[in-house]
Order: sequence, then structure tokens, then C-alpha cells
Amino acid sequence: AQTDPARHSLPPGLAAARDGDLARIKELVASGRVDPKTDADRHGSTALHYAAGSGHLELCDYLIDVIGVSPTQAQPTDGRTALHWAARNGHLRICQLLVQKGCDPNRGTHDGTRPLHWAIWQGRLPVAAWLVDVAGADL
Repeated sequence: AQTDPARHSLPPGLAAARDGDLARIKELVASGRVDPKTDADRHGSTALHYAAGSGHLELCDYLIDVIGVSPTQAQPTDGRTALHWAARNGHLRICQLLVQKGCDPNRGTHDGTRPLHWAIWQGRLPVAAWLVDVAGADL
């Protein structure tokens, strides 16, 4: 389900992911109303992008391990992954989960921007340090 750009609202599954409402996501999936693997907003952001960017670790884990959402899926408009969003917003434990599940810390967007860049630009120094020291992100 695509978001109507004129409405400024999100489809229910994406809103639940942004809000960290795991019970609502489970309800929507069980009813067949949403498919977290494919439902996206007009930019291509999925439930995992929203959950990672908003800091919802348990929901990210559920989407990856139970639903089977690919942690490496990038937004088609600019190439950002969930790791880009988690790094940008300083969510270290989610960055750790995403790298453990296969995200490449050196994967760039369409313009070459990597998760490390986002972490530095936003002043997320613990995330930036972890990306370099542990995850192997290139400077």
C-alpha cells in the first residue's frame, strides 16, 4: 500500500512500526491487512525502516526473524537501508542487530552516503565509534 503524498499520513502498518506498536503489527499481519515485506510509503520506506529509525528493537527483531523482512532492503528512491536510519538516529542496539543480520556497514546510498556518515553528521558518536571499531565501517 502506497501513501498518498497529499495526505501526510501513513498506512496503518507503517504507522504501527513507527510507533513501536508490536501488538498492532501482529494484528494487522494476522488479518492480512498488511505485508511488512512489501508495504512501503511513497519513498519506498518499509516497516523495518520506520521501526529502525524510531528505535524499536523488539519490533525490528520480529520483522526480520518472524516475518522474514530483509534487513538489507534499500529504499528505491535513495538507497537508504534500515541501518542508515538507525545510525542517523543513534540507535546503537538496532545497528548491532542489523549488522548481525547481514547489513553491510559500508553500503552507500545512491550518492555514496554510508551509515557512518549519517551517524557523524547527526552527532551520534557512540554509533559512529561502534561502526568503525566493531562493525568495520571504512572511514
